[in-house]
Amino acid sequence: MKGIRSLEAQTGRQWTGVAFHFDRAPTGALASRPTRFCEAITESYARSFVLPEELVMCPGARRSLGLSRFSVDDLIREMSTKTGVPPDRVGQILDNTARLDAPIAAVTVGKIDSPDVVVSYVRPRSAMNLVRRWQEIHGGNLRADLSTFMAVCGNGAVKAYKLGGICVSFGCPDSREYGRVGDDEMIIAMPYGLATLLFPEDRADTEEQPCRAAGGKYAQDTGP
Repeated sequence: MKGIRSLEAQTGRQWTGVAFHFDRAPTGALASRPTRFCEAITESYARSFVLPEELVMCPGARRSLGLSRFSVDDLIREMSTKTGVPPDRVGQILDNTARLDAPIAAVTVGKIDSPDVVVSYVRPRSAMNLVRRWQEIHGGNLRADLSTFMAVCGNGAVKAYKLGGICVSFGCPDSREYGRVGDDEMIIAMPYGLATLLFPEDRADTEEQPCRAAGGKYAQDTGP
Protein backbone atom coordinates (compact mmCIF):
# COMPACT_ATOMS: atom_id res chain seq x y z
CA MET A 1 0.00 0.00 0.00
CA LYS A 2 2.82 2.41 0.82
CA GLY A 3 4.24 2.01 -2.67
CA ILE A 4 0.94 2.97 -4.29
CA ARG A 5 0.59 5.97 -1.98
CA SER A 6 4.09 7.07 -2.99
CA LEU A 7 3.19 6.67 -6.66
CA GLU A 8 0.12 8.83 -6.14
CA ALA A 9 2.11 11.49 -4.33
CA GLN A 10 4.62 11.73 -7.15
CA THR A 11 2.21 11.65 -10.10
CA GLY A 12 -0.72 13.61 -8.69
CA ARG A 13 -3.20 10.90 -9.74
CA GLN A 14 -5.00 8.07 -7.99
CA TRP A 15 -3.66 4.57 -8.66
CA THR A 16 -4.98 1.16 -7.76
CA GLY A 17 -3.30 -2.21 -7.55
CA VAL A 18 -4.40 -5.44 -9.26
CA ALA A 19 -3.36 -8.89 -8.03
CA PHE A 20 -4.28 -11.99 -10.04
CA HIS A 21 -5.02 -15.18 -8.08
CA PHE A 22 -4.87 -18.39 -10.08
CA ASP A 23 -5.25 -21.09 -7.41
CA ARG A 24 -8.02 -19.83 -5.18
CA ALA A 25 -9.71 -16.64 -4.06
CA PRO A 26 -8.03 -15.07 -1.02
CA THR A 27 -9.88 -14.14 2.13
CA GLY A 28 -11.03 -10.56 2.44
CA ALA A 29 -13.89 -8.27 1.55
CA LEU A 30 -15.71 -9.53 -1.53
CA ALA A 31 -17.44 -7.62 -4.30
CA SER A 32 -21.10 -7.37 -3.37
CA ARG A 33 -22.52 -7.94 -6.86
CA PRO A 34 -21.59 -8.99 -10.40
CA THR A 35 -19.14 -6.35 -11.62
CA ARG A 36 -17.33 -5.35 -14.77
CA PHE A 37 -13.56 -5.24 -14.43
CA CYS A 38 -13.43 -1.53 -15.29
CA GLU A 39 -16.11 -0.86 -12.66
CA ALA A 40 -14.05 -2.74 -10.10
CA ILE A 41 -11.00 -0.62 -10.91
CA THR A 42 -12.96 2.60 -10.40
CA GLU A 43 -14.53 1.40 -7.15
CA SER A 44 -11.15 0.24 -5.86
CA TYR A 45 -9.88 3.82 -5.63
CA ALA A 46 -12.10 4.07 -2.55
CA ARG A 47 -11.81 0.55 -1.09
CA SER A 48 -9.92 -2.69 -1.61
CA PHE A 49 -11.85 -5.89 -2.33
CA VAL A 50 -11.72 -9.30 -3.97
CA LEU A 51 -13.58 -9.95 -7.22
CA PRO A 52 -14.04 -13.73 -7.57
CA GLU A 53 -14.29 -15.14 -11.07
CA GLU A 54 -18.00 -15.92 -10.79
CA LEU A 55 -18.73 -12.21 -10.26
CA VAL A 56 -16.78 -11.01 -13.31
CA MET A 57 -19.74 -10.17 -15.51
CA CYS A 58 -18.32 -8.55 -18.66
CA PRO A 59 -17.63 -11.00 -21.53
CA GLY A 60 -14.61 -8.93 -22.62
CA ALA A 61 -13.09 -9.05 -19.16
CA ARG A 62 -13.85 -12.76 -18.81
CA ARG A 63 -12.00 -13.43 -22.04
CA SER A 64 -9.05 -11.27 -20.91
CA LEU A 65 -8.88 -13.08 -17.57
CA GLY A 66 -8.82 -16.51 -19.20
CA LEU A 67 -12.33 -17.43 -18.10
CA SER A 68 -14.88 -19.53 -19.93
CA ARG A 69 -18.67 -19.26 -19.93
CA PHE A 70 -18.92 -16.69 -22.68
CA SER A 71 -19.55 -16.86 -26.40
CA VAL A 72 -16.88 -15.37 -28.63
CA ASP A 73 -19.48 -14.86 -31.36
CA ASP A 74 -21.74 -13.00 -28.94
CA LEU A 75 -18.82 -10.87 -27.78
CA ILE A 76 -17.88 -9.97 -31.36
CA ARG A 77 -21.48 -9.13 -32.16
CA GLU A 78 -21.85 -6.94 -29.06
CA MET A 79 -18.58 -5.08 -29.65
CA SER A 80 -19.40 -4.55 -33.30
CA THR A 81 -22.79 -3.09 -32.40
CA LYS A 82 -21.29 -0.73 -29.81
CA THR A 83 -18.42 0.50 -31.97
CA GLY A 84 -19.70 0.23 -35.53
CA VAL A 85 -16.62 -1.82 -36.48
CA PRO A 86 -17.45 -4.76 -38.81
CA PRO A 87 -17.56 -8.16 -37.04
CA ASP A 88 -14.65 -9.61 -39.03
CA ARG A 89 -12.42 -6.72 -37.95
CA VAL A 90 -13.55 -7.09 -34.35
CA GLY A 91 -12.55 -10.74 -34.49
CA GLN A 92 -9.08 -9.77 -35.71
CA ILE A 93 -8.77 -7.19 -32.94
CA LEU A 94 -9.78 -9.79 -30.34
CA ASP A 95 -7.12 -12.16 -31.63
CA ASN A 96 -4.53 -9.44 -30.96
CA THR A 97 -5.80 -8.52 -27.49
CA ALA A 98 -3.93 -9.84 -24.44
CA ARG A 99 -5.44 -12.76 -22.54
CA LEU A 100 -4.13 -14.62 -19.50
CA ASP A 101 -2.76 -18.07 -20.27
CA ALA A 102 -4.57 -19.61 -17.30
CA PRO A 103 -7.95 -18.71 -15.78
CA ILE A 104 -7.99 -16.66 -12.61
CA ALA A 105 -9.84 -17.71 -9.48
CA ALA A 106 -10.15 -14.10 -8.36
CA VAL A 107 -8.68 -10.62 -8.67
CA THR A 108 -7.89 -8.33 -5.75
CA VAL A 109 -8.07 -4.61 -6.50
CA GLY A 110 -7.29 -1.55 -4.40
CA LYS A 111 -4.54 -0.06 -2.28
CA ILE A 112 -2.84 -3.41 -1.66
CA ASP A 113 0.70 -4.52 -0.92
CA SER A 114 2.82 -5.79 -3.83
CA PRO A 115 0.17 -6.01 -6.57
CA ASP A 116 0.98 -7.50 -9.97
CA VAL A 117 0.10 -4.32 -11.85
CA VAL A 118 -1.06 -0.80 -11.07
CA VAL A 119 -3.68 1.13 -13.04
CA SER A 120 -4.67 4.77 -13.25
CA TYR A 121 -6.99 6.95 -15.29
CA VAL A 122 -4.82 9.95 -16.16
CA ARG A 123 -4.99 13.21 -18.06
CA PRO A 124 -2.47 13.95 -20.81
CA ARG A 125 -0.24 16.12 -18.60
CA SER A 126 0.13 13.32 -16.05
CA ALA A 127 0.86 10.86 -18.86
CA MET A 128 3.50 13.24 -20.20
CA ASN A 129 5.26 13.37 -16.84
CA LEU A 130 5.16 9.60 -16.45
CA VAL A 131 6.58 8.96 -19.93
CA ARG A 132 9.24 11.62 -19.39
CA ARG A 133 10.30 9.79 -16.23
CA TRP A 134 10.51 6.54 -18.22
CA GLN A 135 12.65 8.30 -20.84
CA GLU A 136 14.89 9.72 -18.13
CA ILE A 137 15.73 6.18 -17.02
CA HIS A 138 15.69 4.29 -20.31
CA GLY A 139 16.45 6.85 -23.00
CA GLY A 140 14.72 6.73 -26.37
CA ASN A 141 10.98 6.71 -26.90
CA LEU A 142 8.26 4.63 -25.29
CA ARG A 143 6.58 2.56 -27.97
CA ALA A 144 2.83 2.31 -27.49
CA ASP A 145 0.53 -0.32 -29.03
CA LEU A 146 -2.83 1.46 -28.87
CA SER A 147 -6.35 0.08 -28.86
CA THR A 148 -9.87 1.26 -28.11
CA PHE A 149 -11.17 -2.22 -27.26
CA MET A 150 -11.20 -3.83 -23.77
CA ALA A 151 -9.23 -0.82 -22.62
CA VAL A 152 -8.91 -1.53 -18.89
CA CYS A 153 -8.87 -5.33 -18.91
CA GLY A 154 -7.24 -6.87 -22.00
CA ASN A 155 -5.36 -3.82 -23.23
CA GLY A 156 -4.68 -2.49 -19.75
CA ALA A 157 -4.01 -4.64 -16.70
CA VAL A 158 -3.64 -8.00 -18.47
CA LYS A 159 -1.42 -6.63 -21.22
CA ALA A 160 0.87 -4.92 -18.69
CA TYR A 161 1.06 -8.16 -16.71
CA LYS A 162 1.98 -10.23 -19.75
CA LEU A 163 4.33 -7.81 -21.50
CA GLY A 164 5.97 -6.25 -18.44
CA GLY A 165 5.78 -2.68 -19.71
CA ILE A 166 3.72 0.50 -19.70
CA CYS A 167 0.42 0.06 -21.53
CA VAL A 168 -1.67 3.00 -22.70
CA SER A 169 -5.28 2.97 -23.87
CA PHE A 170 -7.74 5.65 -24.91
CA GLY A 171 -10.69 3.78 -23.42
CA CYS A 172 -13.59 1.82 -24.89
CA PRO A 173 -17.37 2.30 -24.75
CA ASP A 174 -17.79 0.14 -21.62
CA SER A 175 -14.91 1.71 -19.69
CA ARG A 176 -16.23 5.19 -20.46
CA GLU A 177 -19.79 4.24 -19.45
CA TYR A 178 -19.38 1.76 -16.62
CA GLY A 179 -15.81 2.47 -15.50
CA ARG A 180 -16.50 6.21 -15.56
CA VAL A 181 -13.28 7.03 -17.41
CA GLY A 182 -13.59 10.76 -18.14
CA ASP A 183 -13.66 12.27 -21.61
CA ASP A 184 -10.31 13.93 -20.87
CA GLU A 185 -8.71 10.79 -19.40
CA MET A 186 -6.73 7.84 -20.72
CA ILE A 187 -5.79 4.56 -19.08
CA ILE A 188 -2.26 3.65 -18.03
CA ALA A 189 -1.30 0.27 -16.60
CA MET A 190 2.14 -1.09 -15.73
CA PRO A 191 3.73 -3.77 -13.58
CA TYR A 192 4.16 -2.76 -9.97
CA GLY A 193 7.89 -3.47 -10.16
CA LEU A 194 8.26 -1.00 -13.02
CA ALA A 195 6.25 1.61 -11.11
CA THR A 196 8.60 1.33 -8.12
CA LEU A 197 11.59 1.68 -10.46
CA LEU A 198 10.18 4.84 -12.03
CA PHE A 199 8.95 6.32 -8.77
CA PRO A 200 10.84 4.82 -5.80
CA GLU A 201 9.52 5.67 -2.36
CA ASP A 202 12.58 7.72 -1.38
CA ARG A 203 12.07 9.94 -4.45
CA ALA A 204 8.89 11.31 -2.89
CA ASP A 205 10.96 12.63 0.02
CA THR A 206 13.40 14.57 -2.15
CA GLU A 207 11.43 15.83 -5.17
CA GLU A 208 8.19 17.63 -5.83
CA GLN A 209 5.66 15.41 -7.52
CA PRO A 210 5.57 16.25 -11.26
CA CYS A 211 2.01 17.54 -11.54
CA ARG A 212 2.37 19.99 -8.68
CA ALA A 213 5.66 21.21 -10.07
CA ALA A 214 3.86 21.92 -13.35
CA GLY A 215 1.33 24.16 -11.60
CA GLY A 216 -1.97 25.19 -13.15
CA LYS A 217 -5.19 23.25 -12.71
CA TYR A 218 -3.24 20.00 -12.24
CA ALA A 219 -1.50 21.28 -9.10
CA GLN A 220 -4.04 19.64 -6.79
CA ASP A 221 -5.35 17.09 -9.24
CA THR A 222 -5.60 13.81 -7.36
CA GLY A 223 -8.95 12.52 -8.61
CA PRO A 224 -9.33 9.30 -10.59
